[in-house]
Amino acid sequence: SDFAYIFDNPVYDAEVSTVRGLLVALGVAKKQMKRYRIFLHRGTYDLGTTVMTEVPANVSLIGESMDATVVVNSPDPATLTSDNRSDATPTLYLAGNDTYLQDLTVKQAIDYGKGQITGQAQAIRARGDRQVYKRVKLLGCQDTYYINKSTIRQYLEDCFIAGDVDFIYGDGTAFRNGCTIWYNNTTGGGYITAPNTPADNPWGIVISHSTIDGPAAANGNFYLGRPWNDSPSANFIGNTFNILPAAAGWAAMTSRKVLRFHEYGSVDASGRLLD
Repeated sequence: SDFAYIFDNPVYDAEVSTVRGLLVALGVAKKQMKRYRIFLHRGTYDLGTTVMTEVPANVSLIGESMDATVVVNSPDPATLTSDNRSDATPTLYLAGNDTYLQDLTVKQAIDYGKGQITGQAQAIRARGDRQVYKRVKLLGCQDTYYINKSTIRQYLEDCFIAGDVDFIYGDGTAFRNGCTIWYNNTTGGGYITAPNTPADNPWGIVISHSTIDGPAAANGNFYLGRPWNDSPSANFIGNTFNILPAAAGWAAMTSRKVLRFHEYGSVDASGRLLD
């Protein structure tokens, strides 16, 4: 069936196998006052041109497989302008606090895998606090993952985040531990991070004990990040670089900002400490 309640399972409140079932379950979850756990069977949950599908507060979305459970959308290019792309592309909108995602892929298909970048296209737009992602793939090109509120905190573990330009960005706190950061190298000359962290946020974007990877041709074609606004903070700690950034490491964008860009303990694929 499209959607089923599970009354005798202590782990899940609902299970789904189609995109219609997923939307029904999310609607039910929005009316709950407690945690609501949705299990997604293997398959592709194609949202079509629909954008900003909301995942409410206190919802757990748990897939059967990180690679084989895919939530995807592909906005109609005819509806997009340079002014509205930030709001008119996100696959999922994580607006509420205490959201948990596990063992699934969230894909922005307007550009990803097509050998081109037409502009901003978010897979995740997050505005909730205390959100956790475990074994989640976020696939996009420009602006894949937007941490869209200065007071929110995100924790990502064993995740895979792909993109080309500013694909981890925003003003909140997001700590990635043991993840793979994949630079697509679609056009060359990209940037992993683009923070606009406020001065009173001491952390910003943190990538810790993760792997920076991509096609061999990406060597030297990307930067760790560039400043967006406010007092941008991006931090790379103890990571393994299977591909190397441009020699400068960091790039410029918005000028006259107090930059908090740090890198420490980076090693290459053989474990040798990098300059």
